[in-house]
Amino acid sequence: MNHIKKHKGGYKPSPVEPFLKELEKKPCFSSFPLRGLLAPGEYVDKIAETLSKQVKISQLRKFFTELKEIAELGEEKPEEAQIQLWKVYPLIAYAQGRKLIPQDFAKLLETVLQKVEAQGCNKKEDYKHLKLFMEALVAYFRKYNPRG
Repeated sequence: MNHIKKHKGGYKPSPVEPFLKELEKKPCFSSFPLRGLLAPGEYVDKIAETLSKQVKISQLRKFFTELKEIAELGEEKPEEAQIQLWKVYPLIAYAQGRKLIPQDFAKLLETVLQKVEAQGCNKKEDYKHLKLFMEALVAYFRKYNPRG
C-alpha cells in the first residue's frame, strides 16, 4: 500500500511518513524530542488525526494496553521487557493481515519498536518515551474521534 493518500488537488503524504523520516535519523527512541511526541499540532497529534479515520478505537486500545504494560515493565526491568516487546511484532502482523489496521499504522508501530530496542541506548528512557508516545496517541485519537 502506498503511503500517499488522494487529496483535493493532488496527493497528500500521510503524516506518518515525516515522523518516520525524523525517527530514522535518531539512534534511539528516547532521543526523539518529547515536544514532537506530546505537543498539540506536532507529529503524534497529526498522526492521530489521520488514524482516527482509519483505525477503530478497539484496535488502538489493544496495542496501547499491551505497549503501556511493556513500557512500565521496561522502566523497571528493561531486559524482561525486551522479550515482551518482541511478542508485539506478530500481533501487528496479525492485525494487518486481517485488515484491522492500515499499513501506515503497522509501519509506525514497527519502526517505534525497532527504535525502542536499538542497542547502545538508555533502555529505561526508551520505554518511558514509548509509554508517553502511546498515551499521546490515544489522547489525540480521542480528540478527533470522541465516540468511535
